Amino acid sequence: TLKARPALTPLLNRMAGNLDTVADLKKKISELKNIVAHISDIDEKSRMWSIIAPEDIFAFRKALRLPQSKFGRLFGATRFTVSNWEHGKTIPHLAQRRELFELAELSLKNLENILRKYRG
Repeated sequence: TLKARPALTPLLNRMAGNLDTVADLKKKISELKNIVAHISDIDEKSRMWSIIAPEDIFAFRKALRLPQSKFGRLFGATRFTVSNWEHGKTIPHLAQRRELFELAELSLKNLENILRKYRG
């Protein structure tokens, strides 16, 4: 399971709270869909061993509006480690990659649920 799960509610609420209009929400959903598509376009078994592209890690962290230090804490990593991931110098460990996949998918689902509520 995702270690970061207890931190998700305030994190996702803050992210959604920064969206002023339905158009903002749709844009954020589109950004996350692109990220999730990049990291999820493989079967579950292969996904665990796949390498997440540095630009996807960077884009996902920016979509969550988190500094490297806070993003790293979600995965038991330091700011320096996150910087190395984002610059392609190192890759997240297997458990961290799995958690990144789960967090990206949960973030997307949460925003899609919020959009459904707006639409009524």
